[in-house]
Amino acid sequence: MTANGRFESEEARAGEAGSGSGGPTLALLAPAALLAFTSWQFLFRAFLYLRSPFSSEYGEGQVLALVQQVVRDGTLFSDVQRYPMLLSNYPPVFMLLNAPGFRLFGPSLVQPRLLSLLATLALAGLLFALLRRRTGDVWMAASFALLLFAPWFVQTWAATARIDMPAQMFSLAGLYAFDRLGSRRGLRRDLPFLLFGLGFYTRQTTLVAPAAVLGSLLFEPSRRKELPRALAAFALPVLGALLAMDLASRGQAWLHLFPYAAAADYDLARMARCYASFAILSAPLLLLALAGLLLQPGALLRGANLALVLYWLLGLAGLSTIAKEGAAQNYFVEPWLGTLLMAGISLRALAEARDLFRRLWPAGVFLAAAAAILASRGLNHPPQAIRAPERAHAFIALDEAVRANEGPILSENMSVLVLNERRTWVDPWAVMLLAKKGLWDPGTLVGDCRRGLFTLVVTEWRLRQIPGVSECLDDAYEPWQDLGPYQLLRPKRPPGPHEEARVPGGR
Repeated sequence: MTANGRFESEEARAGEAGSGSGGPTLALLAPAALLAFTSWQFLFRAFLYLRSPFSSEYGEGQVLALVQQVVRDGTLFSDVQRYPMLLSNYPPVFMLLNAPGFRLFGPSLVQPRLLSLLATLALAGLLFALLRRRTGDVWMAASFALLLFAPWFVQTWAATARIDMPAQMFSLAGLYAFDRLGSRRGLRRDLPFLLFGLGFYTRQTTLVAPAAVLGSLLFEPSRRKELPRALAAFALPVLGALLAMDLASRGQAWLHLFPYAAAADYDLARMARCYASFAILSAPLLLLALAGLLLQPGALLRGANLALVLYWLLGLAGLSTIAKEGAAQNYFVEPWLGTLLMAGISLRALAEARDLFRRLWPAGVFLAAAAAILASRGLNHPPQAIRAPERAHAFIALDEAVRANEGPILSENMSVLVLNERRTWVDPWAVMLLAKKGLWDPGTLVGDCRRGLFTLVVTEWRLRQIPGVSECLDDAYEPWQDLGPYQLLRPKRPPGPHEEARVPGGR
């Protein structure tokens, strides 16, 4: 192994495990079959999401509402005390990527879902490229890259209109650029940190990869002198962009991205359950990672491998944030990426030292795929709105009700508003959390509710958690239809013309 942690004779050894007289090639058949199954399952579920015009996933509605706000208002960061009461707890990159298509073709779920899917496919390609460099084994790298698609949370999240997969794509691209460029001089060595900056401005909690890279420079004596420049290459553009956004939005960008986004309760018991679920799903990979650290620490804790080890450790630590209220399976993605990388380099280090691991590594891949598949059973069932949209009668009727309605609509399903070219005036989940923390005054919304200002209300459960709204809905509105998880209400007394003007634009 060379001084920078890369294994010697990588090119010559590439594919060695899959060569020879039948044995290793046959050994790859079983894991290949499982990986082919999970890849087909992944692509089929992605197809289901891309063809469906409906969404019951709350975060997709948030993304669409923010894209709508960018296009119509030219900003993401408005005063949440005034309409539209939207929390822009997502940075601008993903919304800006979707804005041109929104302008040219109108609102659609296809574009943001497709962008997320393409980012997931790019993640697999980056995993392969990075492990190919770190292990020198094309078959091993391909196997671990295809393992990306195995868990239920990747198959569920890959083609949703969310920011998570694009953010992780930029993050992993930065890791790959850091590994490839090494300590080269000039602007090229700043490229990883520009990619990390794009990841941060896609999802502002995407800090694990830059922290891992900066940590590897700190702990590697031969590269410690590079740390100040690297830190500046990451921090200065990020802070400069934040300052510019904050000045342009008169302080709203900082509030939305940090104090407002952090306004949530935390459930430590849920965090423990999620750690246990992740440990079960990734048990074979975690064992490989630990075996590598225990048996071959010298191969992993120096050179370019060190950044990947830190990425894995920090990703596991970051999973603790799943305790935040509203966190979902997207919080599993980064620890899974780190575990795949760590298991890959650990397995190669073990194979270099012990012939047993060189011969039996396909069995490890088989066990890893089997564990991910078995742990995902019962967790990966797309809702009917995705699985069979032609039979999703509740969503079809909800679309029709929104299209037929004139005047402002207050809806927990924000996707149906945007897709039917209605304005989203309130993000119920966001203002509910802000009200609980005393960061938002519900007085304006409750007052307009009592006046019957909203000509249609679509409730699930979040709206009724906002102080004063449940009582208002009971007093000023009457049930009209029950459609799946939603109840539709109409005002008992329609608002007068002067009251309608309180919400700009109506539609």
